[in-house]
Formats: sequence, structure tokens, C-alpha cells
Amino acid sequence: MKSPAPNPGSSSAKARNSAASELRAALQAYRSGRGRQAAELARDLLARHPDEAGAQYLLGVVLQEEGRLAESEAALAAAVSLAPERASFQITLGNLLLERGENARAIQCFRTALAIDPASTPALTNLGTALKRTGRVREALEAFRRALRLRRATARSAESAGQASDADEETFAVTSRAKLAHDSEQYQLLLDRGRLPASFASEVAALRSVLDTFGLEDRPSARRRLLPQEREKIFRSYNRLIHRPEDPPLPGAVLGSGWDAAAIEARYAEAIPPVVVIDNWLSDAALGALRRFCEEATVWFDCKEPGGYVGAYMNEGFDPEVLLILGEELKVRLPSIFGEHHLSQMWAFKYAATGPGTRKHADKAAVNVNFWITSDRACLDRSAGGIRVYPVAAPASWGFDRYNREDRELERLVARSELAAIEVPYRCNRCVIFDSSLIHESMPLRFRPGYENRRVNVTMLFGDRAEHTG
Repeated sequence: MKSPAPNPGSSSAKARNSAASELRAALQAYRSGRGRQAAELARDLLARHPDEAGAQYLLGVVLQEEGRLAESEAALAAAVSLAPERASFQITLGNLLLERGENARAIQCFRTALAIDPASTPALTNLGTALKRTGRVREALEAFRRALRLRRATARSAESAGQASDADEETFAVTSRAKLAHDSEQYQLLLDRGRLPASFASEVAALRSVLDTFGLEDRPSARRRLLPQEREKIFRSYNRLIHRPEDPPLPGAVLGSGWDAAAIEARYAEAIPPVVVIDNWLSDAALGALRRFCEEATVWFDCKEPGGYVGAYMNEGFDPEVLLILGEELKVRLPSIFGEHHLSQMWAFKYAATGPGTRKHADKAAVNVNFWITSDRACLDRSAGGIRVYPVAAPASWGFDRYNREDRELERLVARSELAAIEVPYRCNRCVIFDSSLIHESMPLRFRPGYENRRVNVTMLFGDRAEHTG
């Protein structure tokens, strides 16, 4: 028998309508920045309707933002139990578990979310993060790559490009003169090398037309939103995964053979602060493969201000096989430095011909590996262009944002030190290994114009600082 339709005039229907209205009011309070009021409204609703999944979820979100993680987990777990079909609930609970360091449980939440919604890029990205934290780097990259293909696929229309989620919208709508110039040069190189069809020349022309009228000639690193007519011209290609070169087979080891591993380990153990420099870091084949990847892969989605450089990251396509092998070889070749640490992050920055480079910062990891791959012929000032490492560690209690954005406090910490900074000038295939918590910055750089002359530095982080400091 078919069940009768609910009677809007019945008491149960009125109660449901009232609950829905109260939940809308709570959500509106939250969206207006009144989190505490939203939590109170959610609690009032739950006192009368304990099975209201949306109220449990909202309460859990507010509690998480307040740092009351145990209470937040209880509320989010209740929401998941009440509405197991909601992928977003599973993702939010997984994110909380990630914050609490419960990676295994977080992985299960993200996998459950993907069983509900296989095309969820947040679930894939966060699954990759959880797997990476457990040292399962190759599994993590598979999740990241699936998310990348979904998020960065070529848009079919300007309308579809404008329908990105709030989290994604900025990456397709904000740019700088420096970023547009980089992309134009890279696309031209790919056309010249036959990596893209000749028809792609129209995309290059469209991008150059936006660059020609973009303005900000005196501030090339300044970011601004693309105007609607600008976005219409370049939506098909801007910050999309247009090309990724195949990973070539690599004969022999990735690490160079011309340096003494035992001596490096001894120097690192004895150095105060722990900083060592290694030349001829990679084999010729590995250096060539990595240079080709950085020149050709259209994964430089981040434009930095200030500095004017572009960035590529492990979770969004900066994942060449040569670096994965490198991470594995380091644990064998330099076990006293890397043996206990897994690869936790990697990225690369690519710069214009001149500029200040990266500002003072520190990395929340155990060991930092920083090396350069652009030909020495491109560097016009061999006394600079490298890295400056200060004998001062950022406080262990700081989080990621403070490590990277507390400019004035970092300056004060450096100013208090009586020890001189360690300056390492630029050399191709030179690596600097150091304690990641040490404050460091780029030295000013001056390179020849031209795309293949752009300074490229690669950073790999191993372990985390909590692990490192015991």
C-alpha cells in the first residue's frame, strides 16, 4: 500500500516545519558571523528535536572553530549517524579528526564520503593529506591526482568556469601581471616543443591580449581579480592542467655520486645550527628530468604577492617521479638525517629575472631540503640568488600561519641573535639541508631574461617539528 501524504496541518508536519525554520535561523546567524548565537539556537532546537542532523552538524562546526574539539567530534559524529548519506558531514568529521591527529579514522571518513560522492574533490584532497601524514606518499598522490583532474580540467564555457565552489573560485579569478607573463612564456615553449597542438596558439594570443591591457606595470606581482571580459578570453586555459610531461625512465640513482654521504651526516650532526651544503646534488639524468618537468608541467597555479613568483605544490600536480625516488633514496643514503622521517611536503617556486624572492619564514617540519635546478648560465650575480639561513628557530608553539606570516615577529627574533646568518649563493644543482624551524629567506636574485632562465628552487620537507623536537 502507498503511504498517505503528510498532512501539512498535522502536529508532526507543523513540528517539522518549525524545526526547519529554526535551523535556517541558526544557519543565517552562523553565516553572518554570529557563531555563538548559532550554537545556542542549534542547542535549543536539539533540546526539542534531538534527531535534527543539521543542527548537530552546525553545532559541531561552531565548536570546532572555538577549539572545543572533543565536543565538536561528539556533535559531528551524531550528525553522521543521523544522516549517513551526507558526504559533507563525513568530510567535516574527517577534517576534525585530521586536526586531532587521528589520521586512520580521518581516512575512513574520507573514504566513506567518496563512496557516497566519488567526484568530491574535498574528500579526495583531504584523503591525500591524511595518507601523506601516515607516510603513504604514493597512495596520497593518487588521491591528489584524482582531485586535480576533477578540479583543473579544462572548462567548457565561461559560465561553467564561473560556477566553481567558493574554495576554488579565487584560483580561476585572481591573477597578477607576473603570473600572466609566466603562463604566456610557458605556453609558447610548449608550442615550440610540439607539446601542444598548433590550435592552442589562439589561447596564447588571448592570454597575451589580457596581459597587454592588464595594467599594474609598476607592480607586476600585485594581484587583482580578472574582469568579466578578461575571464571570458582565457577561461579555457587559465590555471588549468593543460600539460604534464611523462616521467622518463631514470638510469641508476637519482642522487649524485660525487659527494661523501658519511661526511655530510657528520657535518649535519656537528653543525650549530644544523646546515649543510651539497653540490652536484642530483645525477645528470635526474636533473634533466626535473628541469623538463618544471619547464613543461602547467601546474604553477599559485601567484605570490609580494615577490612575483609562481608556486607549484605536491597536492596540486607537483609530483614528478624523480622527487619520489629522491625521497626514498635519502632515507638510505643519509639515514641519520632522514631515516626516521617521511616526506611530508614538497613544492617549487619559479621567479622572474629579478626580485627579492621569498621573505623570512620557517617551515613546520623536521628537515628542509632546498635546491636549485636552473642553469648557472642564467645567473648574473653569482654572489647572491641563493638562500640566507638565520641561526634562530621560530617558536615551536607557532602554527603554520605564524611560521609564514608573522613578518615583524620574525624580524625581531632575528635581530636579537648575535650570530651571523649563513648565506649560500646560487649554484645549479646545489642543495642546502637544514633544520626546517630555522628562519630563512631568499637572497636577492638577478637572472637573465627568458623563460628557461627563470630561477627554480625545489623544497622538500621531511617529518614534522613535533616529532623532531621530541
